[in-house]
Amino acid sequence: MRSSTVFSLLFSAAAAVAQETGNAKLVTDNPPNTKYVTTFNHSGSGNITGTVNAATDATGKGVSFHIALSGFSADAEPLRRSPPFGS
Repeated sequence: MRSSTVFSLLFSAAAAVAQETGNAKLVTDNPPNTKYVTTFNHSGSGNITGTVNAATDATGKGVSFHIALSGFSADAEPLRRSPPFGS
């Protein structure tokens, strides 16, 4: 249940970003050198596991995200081979 909630949030955020027509505002007041990590394991009938890392650098400008997912079924292959955003 938790992983489906995480996926829903991630895909909702991606959809919202994709609908933007202008540039995002630059955030410059994030806490510097801060890192948040969440790890989730499969539950229920799914086997998807992963981590989401969000980190700021020493300047506090913006946030870098790293998302690592594994355990997709063979029929989900196109999801793993999609080009990165902006390609």
